[in-house]
Amino acid sequence: MSLLLPSPPLSMEMTATQINSKLDLSILTRAKKRSSPAHMADRLLLLITLLGVHIRDAASVFSSPEILLMILSYCDFPTVISVSRANRHGRMVAQTVFRDRFRTVLTPYVPADRFNAFVDLLRQTRSGVTGSVVRLLLAIGSYWIEKGTPRLSNLNILAAHNRFADWKKWFKDEGYVNWQQTSVAQPWKRCVIDVWVGEKPVVLRGRNKNPKVMISHCRSNLVDPILAAPWSVQTNLLTASFLYTLWPNLAFHREAVRTDLSNLRGVRRPNNTWPAHTSNSYWRKACGKYCPAVDRLSCDDRVTASFDWNANAVPEVQSAERLDDVWNGKTYVYKFSKRCRNPSCKNYASNREVNVY
Repeated sequence: MSLLLPSPPLSMEMTATQINSKLDLSILTRAKKRSSPAHMADRLLLLITLLGVHIRDAASVFSSPEILLMILSYCDFPTVISVSRANRHGRMVAQTVFRDRFRTVLTPYVPADRFNAFVDLLRQTRSGVTGSVVRLLLAIGSYWIEKGTPRLSNLNILAAHNRFADWKKWFKDEGYVNWQQTSVAQPWKRCVIDVWVGEKPVVLRGRNKNPKVMISHCRSNLVDPILAAPWSVQTNLLTASFLYTLWPNLAFHREAVRTDLSNLRGVRRPNNTWPAHTSNSYWRKACGKYCPAVDRLSCDDRVTASFDWNANAVPEVQSAERLDDVWNGKTYVYKFSKRCRNPSCKNYASNREVNVY
């Protein structure tokens, strides 16, 4: 359960709106078959919200970074984002939680004491991280992650044009000594020059644990490989300052949706810990702005979500021309699928769904 927390009032008087609050209180009375950390954190956040309705100066709870940090460490990502909108303390704590989680998921590939150097290189080269690392980062704290924790196959780096050599040198210095060039998969042939995989020999508890990093050398913008991704779980991008997700309605769920665009076929399905669908036919509500068959315009995109996660980042240019602007001043028109298979959507295409495997 994720809560969009209102700012708590400072008065004891209860208005009619507060008395008739539509907060979902079922989580307080629900049978506790198994209380996960995320579930307990949601209960605590709801209790704090209720305190804000009844108790004078309950806003001080929301202004205590230590308390918020403890609570958010158990929460899912949408809840972290919700708290970041409460006040400056909430935003600061949310950024701290995100940074800690990013450092944690990178640990198999980048030692914790080299995390800051890694982020600095992301900033200097205007590059990004994508793939299973970002997917796991968005899944931390989710109630469904216990059903199947995703496996990290490798660390996917999108190296900006002409910055591939910087990344290869950096990882070589970190112990990635075995390198091999691999072929570029069909969906990315037009936007990726070449792909190299580096391996670091590591022996842990008598077993070989060889972390791998995959560096894709982009022809132009970082967003091009993201737009070319055939699966919805591959449409997330993390830069030195921002997290971008092109499909926020899918980013925090287990399911992966496959595009039906013919030029993006021929790619294996994602990690089998994620239920894969060949279309959005399993959606039960109208798509609205998230319809995959509707053209989207990058300069007026009301679907793509972003989060300014790095409080330590110092912008070198104005926000309108910020350093890691993935669109690079260009305007894109794009969509995820040719047809919408959601029966509740006004753009629903009644043709029989084709198996793309």
